[in-house]
Amino acid sequence: MLRRKEGDHRGVLCVTDAFDGPRGDGPSGYLHLEEAGYLAGLRYPKRRGDYLIGRYVGKRAVAALVGEPDPAEFRIDRGVFGHPVVRGTARAGVQVSITHSGSAAAAVAFDEAHPMGIDLEQIDESRLPTLLRQLSGDERALVDQLGLPLLEAAVRLWSARESLTKAMRTGLTVPMPLLEVSAAVATVGCVRFEFRNFFQFAAMTVRLGAYCLALALPRYTRLDPLTLPAGTLGSPAEVRLG
Repeated sequence: MLRRKEGDHRGVLCVTDAFDGPRGDGPSGYLHLEEAGYLAGLRYPKRRGDYLIGRYVGKRAVAALVGEPDPAEFRIDRGVFGHPVVRGTARAGVQVSITHSGSAAAAVAFDEAHPMGIDLEQIDESRLPTLLRQLSGDERALVDQLGLPLLEAAVRLWSARESLTKAMRTGLTVPMPLLEVSAAVATVGCVRFEFRNFFQFAAMTVRLGAYCLALALPRYTRLDPLTLPAGTLGSPAEVRLG
């Protein structure tokens, strides 16, 4: 449950690394007609694959949140900044954040009154030098104090930053120093980050096999870390956050 002093909110997270659902453009597909039309205009296989798996997890999360049995009845459009915008659900005010990395994808559906953002990153040794160059001195000290392998800790911090930009809908268009992390607290399986310049947000990160998943949410929202997915990725899994 997404618990706050003034009242609780609902959310649904969906994550997968085994996209075995309908391909979206067949008679049993999950895409809205407008989404299928957009897909038809994508020329490159990677862009088509990213679009399909992203819409798959995004629509599963939204459908579970609003109780819609047929995901093809609504659509996820692109906003002016490229962010996903949910349209056509019976319940108004529902939005979604979508991320993909490698062969995996994740999405979180939420009430627009309670903004959230999601990011998924591969834990890839080749990225370590680049990730470390992006850290401030204080952030490097936080990473070293977490008691995790350096690569995993650095990926978690980076993913926390990216999830914040998804929640704010800026993407990585802001200077990196603005996204600086000011605190990091490790619990069982989860590291929670807070931000120096965006103190209204926090981000919770978990490891899923070869990936790190980060969820940005309002700082004073209480969410039990054990609610988040754990272990390794596989078939699509939906997690109700409230």
